[in-house]
Amino acid sequence: MPLVIKEINVSTTVEKKVVLPEDVSDKVYERMKKEILEELSLMDRTAVPQRKSKER
Repeated sequence: MPLVIKEINVSTTVEKKVVLPEDVSDKVYERMKKEILEELSLMDRTAVPQRKSKER
């Protein structure tokens, strides 16, 4: 029976960057806007309607 030994080294770097509106191109802005609107419309469709309680 063959024996396999694997070694995986992982390193990550997290960078914080502030992006100003002037730094974002119109093309990127429109793409982000489109994707956000699509995601919001999907959320609206899959949202479970809440029951309204009857007031007395």
